[in-house]
This record gives sequence, C-alpha cells and structure tokens, in this order.
Amino acid sequence: MRFQRTHPSRVAHFTGKEITYPDLTITPTISLWLLTAIQRDSSRSRSNNHNIKRHIMNLLLFKYVRVPYEHLGLKFREGQFIGLIRPGSTWVFDPFNRVVVKILAQTIPRIDLHEPKLKQLKDHPEVATLAEFVDLKDTERGLVWFDGRFRGILNPGIYGFWTSRSEIRLETISIDSVRFTHPEFNSISHHSESKHALDIQQIP
Repeated sequence: MRFQRTHPSRVAHFTGKEITYPDLTITPTISLWLLTAIQRDSSRSRSNNHNIKRHIMNLLLFKYVRVPYEHLGLKFREGQFIGLIRPGSTWVFDPFNRVVVKILAQTIPRIDLHEPKLKQLKDHPEVATLAEFVDLKDTERGLVWFDGRFRGILNPGIYGFWTSRSEIRLETISIDSVRFTHPEFNSISHHSESKHALDIQQIP
C-alpha cells in the first residue's frame, strides 16, 4: 500500500507489520492525514484498513527526533531534564506532547542554557562524563580556556562546557584580594573581556 503527497520522494510504505517513511518526518498532522487517506480508500478490505489505522494511531504517541553528528539532544519533560539523545534518529514516547528536545552542538564548548536547566545537567551522572560545570559565588570569578587559548572571565553564576570536542580549563579566583596576580597575566589582561572585570593600572 502506498500513500503519496505532492513531493514524489515523500512516500509512506506499509508492509503489514511495520510502516516506514523514507525522507518523511512524522508529526500528528501527517499521521492524521494518512489516517484520513486510509478511510477514503474504498478499494481496501475492512480488516486491512483496521490494522493500518492501529499502526498510524501508535505513531501519534511518539515524536520523531533527529540529532545531527557532533550534537546532543537534551530531553526535557515539562521543564525537567530526563536524559540525553545521542546523534542519530529516534522516536520519543510523548503521548501528551510534553517533551521538548533541545539540540546543542558539542563543537560550541559553552552550553547555552538558562541557569535552572544548567543546575539539572550539573547533577545528572550521564552529563558529567561529557561536560564540566562551575558554580561561582558572589565573591568569585572564573577564568576559562578553550584548547589552550584564554576565552574570558566568568561572573557569578553556573556555567557548563562540553568537554568531548574541546579541552576545557577552568580556574576559580577570589576577589577578596584587591590585587590580581596570575602566571598568565599578560594573556588574560589583553583579552577584550578583561577590561570589564579588571582595572589595569601601569605602575612606572
């Protein structure tokens, strides 16, 4: 049995036990469209139509997710982190449409999420093998390097960085002392972001 939309490559095939969709992302809208097409197909037997309808209705309980290479999918249900999705294609059980998958590139070291979600990732054992986190207090600042290059000074807050594709180096410093000293002071002081955090004075 074959159902074809306007694009010739977007075809659904039914084999009796499985339904495969080459180059077709299944959504509830498409699934309902297929179900309507089945109901209008008067040339098929009543029992065969019933089996196909059952498979299509099962698809309404799942969400199709594709995670590209060098990316990770972060799966949240109603704001709560529930797991990672590795690169590839998968189906996520989501009968009430409450699951959101945020896909992030591991090639961009900093994890671009709000602090509440970073807190959840920080405490999750599966993420701990792929990322490094730092939680800076009001009297602390962070120094961060990517692959041996200084990348900036971090203000108080929670930060996360993917470690699977980049070498991450983090240092926490206290601002209780007025004077800032560091073995790599020259590279730190010449960074564009340092002028917002450091008052650099040259003493003759």
